[in-house]
Amino acid sequence: MSSTDTSDIGEFSATPGVNDDDVQRELQTIWDALRTDPELEKLANELGIPSSQITLQASTPFRASRPEAQFGIAETIMISVAGGVAKSALDALWTRAIWPQLSKRFGADLEPAGDAEQH
Repeated sequence: MSSTDTSDIGEFSATPGVNDDDVQRELQTIWDALRTDPELEKLANELGIPSSQITLQASTPFRASRPEAQFGIAETIMISVAGGVAKSALDALWTRAIWPQLSKRFGADLEPAGDAEQH
């Protein structure tokens, strides 16, 4: 996958206790679980992401970032995915595995805003 070709998953509102580094760490934890959890590995394979691709790509292709310095009750976190051959499969993986795990981990502290993909 090319790290320069990215597309947005969407914009998320986060409470002050959650920042982009927290979300990025969780994204990496979930990506790492794809290597060890047989159910997640099976799902990734069903979506067209071979185990070898996950093994070869140690860093998650999902990126959490803060668009700019923000003040106030909630901050905005943008999540994007590196494009490439398996871009559509990564989008499906987001919907079926990554977002549910993030939602479970952060709950109401991380909510989709605008057109964020959450299905």
